[in-house]
Amino acid sequence: MQLELSPSPTDIPSALVFHPSNPTSLLVSSWDSMLRYYTIATSPSAQLISQYNHPAPILDCKFSSDGRNAATASVNGSVNWYISKHHFTNRQDRFGNGAT
Repeated sequence: MQLELSPSPTDIPSALVFHPSNPTSLLVSSWDSMLRYYTIATSPSAQLISQYNHPAPILDCKFSSDGRNAATASVNGSVNWYISKHHFTNRQDRFGNGAT
């Protein structure tokens, strides 16, 4: 089965992660510096619910084990944490910049 993302990333996707308890929801991170949250319709296409811009390309994304939060890691060393209130609309401040 092929899944069409609408709209799709404008650069190479770096990760695609299905929600741990809702297999019709997924996160997609990309080298275009965007995190996208999609829902899969009955047809083989995923519709965009929300998206977040990063200052640098994103290397990876993950849902928390309960699916209520998400995290991303960017090439500039930043880690971002998202709180899922109505499809990740509340964004918590970034943690660090990779410099320790």
